[in-house]
Amino acid sequence: PEMRKLALQITANCPARDDECEARAIYNYVKRNLRYTGDIAEHKLWAGGPVDSVDLYVTGKRALENGGEDCDGHTVTVSSLAILNGIQAKFRATSPYRWGKEAYTHVYPLLGLPKNNPTRWIAADTTLPGGDHFGQEAPHAKAFDVIA
Repeated sequence: PEMRKLALQITANCPARDDECEARAIYNYVKRNLRYTGDIAEHKLWAGGPVDSVDLYVTGKRALENGGEDCDGHTVTVSSLAILNGIQAKFRATSPYRWGKEAYTHVYPLLGLPKNNPTRWIAADTTLPGGDHFGQEAPHAKAFDVIA
């Protein structure tokens, strides 16, 4: 209920049935209110064990409470707020490498417009540095999508 209330507050200034305004409002809110942070630093999980990174996965609510997340936390947050406004979402995982299955290093949301029957999917990557990148994708060699 708290996230639904927040989702509706974020889009309150959009005209009724203006799906793109709602998608952009969600993008802007997350870009302003959720700092990009990397994963927990690589370290040994136990004495003599291998050095490994630690990737935490949190809900959109927890990400906003924490105030910072990596790309998967941003993706979950944008997608959750979109879905709670009736906008379909996908996760797009990307790799800078053309070959190899283990090389997917980034994820960001795609938002489907119009709401009830998406005919286009807009990138809403709030982790890209700098200003407004709504609708833009970072360069990548390959990608795959999954429904959020």
